[in-house]
Amino acid sequence: MNLSILGALTVLAMGTAPRSPTPTPLPALLERMPYVVTDAKGLSLSEESLAQEIQAHGAAAIPHLLPLLNSDSEPLRDFAGYVFRDLDGLTEEHLDPLIQARRKGDEWIAPAIARVGTPRAIAFLVEDLLETPLRNTQVIDALVLAHGKAAVHLAETFRRPQPLAARFADATCQVFEGMGPHAQPAVRVLTSVATGHDAPPENRARAIELLGCIGDAATPAVPTLMTLREHEALRGSVDTTLVRLHAPAEVHLLIAKLRTKPTARILKDLSRHFDKGRAAGDAVTEVLAHEDPILRFEAAQTLGALQHRKATAPLVALLESPLDWRVSLAAAETLGRLHAAEALEPLREIAATHWAPPVRASASKAATAIARKDIKPFVGQHRLEYYWLPAMQSRSREPLAPELVPCPEALMAHARPPEARDAAADTSRLKPRVANPSCRVPVANGYLQANDRAEWGGELVHVQEASPPRTLIPHNTVGVHMLGQYPIAVTRHGTTFESAGMLYRLTPRGDAFVAEPWQALPGAPLRSGMLPDGRLFVACRDGDVVIAPSGSIQLATPQNIQSPPSGGTTEEP
Repeated sequence: MNLSILGALTVLAMGTAPRSPTPTPLPALLERMPYVVTDAKGLSLSEESLAQEIQAHGAAAIPHLLPLLNSDSEPLRDFAGYVFRDLDGLTEEHLDPLIQARRKGDEWIAPAIARVGTPRAIAFLVEDLLETPLRNTQVIDALVLAHGKAAVHLAETFRRPQPLAARFADATCQVFEGMGPHAQPAVRVLTSVATGHDAPPENRARAIELLGCIGDAATPAVPTLMTLREHEALRGSVDTTLVRLHAPAEVHLLIAKLRTKPTARILKDLSRHFDKGRAAGDAVTEVLAHEDPILRFEAAQTLGALQHRKATAPLVALLESPLDWRVSLAAAETLGRLHAAEALEPLREIAATHWAPPVRASASKAATAIARKDIKPFVGQHRLEYYWLPAMQSRSREPLAPELVPCPEALMAHARPPEARDAAADTSRLKPRVANPSCRVPVANGYLQANDRAEWGGELVHVQEASPPRTLIPHNTVGVHMLGQYPIAVTRHGTTFESAGMLYRLTPRGDAFVAEPWQALPGAPLRSGMLPDGRLFVACRDGDVVIAPSGSIQLATPQNIQSPPSGGTTEEP
């Protein structure tokens, strides 16, 4: 391009480029304040804009704003505090009026005190938090803003001879979490408090837990923490902190806890270590045989996160879990993630035959991932939740309404309104309301009574003439039906929003019954009854099912509720 033309275009572009607006003079901004600031709740866009324009003038605005902290107008006092919150140029000479405003209740002013940054300013904020230890406040934000200076002062507070409130420790934890690596200077102080003997045991334990709030910057304290585990009174706090720090020792602590008392939380914590936590593989595999289906479900997923290939055989066995389709789903997901070649044929079989569509879909995806080695594992990015799995049928579907044989001596459950109760009343004397039983089934030695009280909770009770009633199932029971030669109870577990359904088979044992989990349902059951051909129909939140006396289950359709599958009325469970 011709250089003269290029030069002309450059001059033209420079001449037409937008210029930065000239800042409004400070006196003009101050004159606008009485007209912009109102007593309305919250900050308007006009007030926010005016505050930012004043803040742009920095230290020059300070002498004009300080008198407003004592204004007779509460809105002007609050607005001045808000401007000070993010105003540069504050020093020790401005601290007294700022502290006075905070003592009068100005919420916005705390970060301004932090901007002063002197030891006296930090000490005031720490004492403020001690006096009112609340989370999510401007004082929390102020201490976070002060970084290392505030971190050390907060940590030193735990040397005090009197036990500090748990709420203060909780608020301090939020400060350290907000600071992130800037809280590192507190690590030395907290470690000193934890290992010393001057502070009370409560403060030592809380100092240990606060190391976990700091995060990665506190990992140099791990060797000291392992030594402190020898003190029984501090062991729980040490273990909590090691888990938060993802310390190498954490895996072994979690393994010990898992083998003592397995929980879903421990399994999820182990999953965060991925293949670095493989030492836990055998302990997690043992949980696959646990009686709780939720623990089996979580264990199956954890094995995938840990990449524990030795668990392939027990996971394949779970693909046809007769008890809970969710466990089969988790097993299929994990086998896909493990790229377990020996599971390829079982997965293909399940993908073609399993009654639950989510299981078939996951088994198909897992088989594809294994067959095509170039496909990365498709699971593990998001952990499945037991109570929040895909619905098998649309919840907006047209409800099926087959003709049902009612429960023997069926009693309609009449809804009763909850008892009116005063929130301040002594709840220890309140009794759950007693609903009419939803179903009562005569048996040779009395009757089985199903109770469904919704959020109040229900149960299945065996009532006998010569002995007190015995609870067989401690869950809401929608109905009891004779399927073949055994009574089957239809139950709902969980809360209103997290609910699942389970069928229990009731087996006679002498004059009593034993309730055994038999078949998981696709969501909470809404109603149940027997079809004329002897099969059980259950309408559930996430899909309707029919169950044959043999125990075989399938999704209900308008076609298959009309006639039984071949041999469906003669098999026994």
